[in-house]
Amino acid sequence: MKKTTGAIIGILMVAVFVLAITPATRDELHWQWVSHKDETAGYESYIRAWPGGRHAGEAKTRYDQHGWTEATAANTVQGFERYLQLHGNGQHIAEARNNIDTLHWKGAVSTNTIQGFEEYIQLHSDGRYFTEAKERLDTLFWQEATN
Repeated sequence: MKKTTGAIIGILMVAVFVLAITPATRDELHWQWVSHKDETAGYESYIRAWPGGRHAGEAKTRYDQHGWTEATAANTVQGFERYLQLHGNGQHIAEARNNIDTLHWKGAVSTNTIQGFEEYIQLHSDGRYFTEAKERLDTLFWQEATN
């Protein structure tokens, strides 16, 4: 009887160990840890480790949202460019590009120089403020010529 009980316990321990190391179990354990931590790097790690994993879609959504939150918190051209680089098909691509356009425009307006508006025009030939940038550039050229 003792031998039978010991054998059953041994078999159960092996079964638990085998289940714990199966890919599906590792996927689930990784997801539980990542979702508990709720950090950008964790979601990125999960996506790399389990691109077809059970929670890959949700991990991609959360990764994108965390990236967007970080970009908007920074509110810099570099922050939004980083978002575009890391989230090439993210949900906030258009917003990131618009924010970059606006930040470059604000920079040009604050310097109010020929160089600033020329740089804006070069970077944003289809930008929201392109026409106004051309007008301001023309005004600055005219002012410079008449002085």
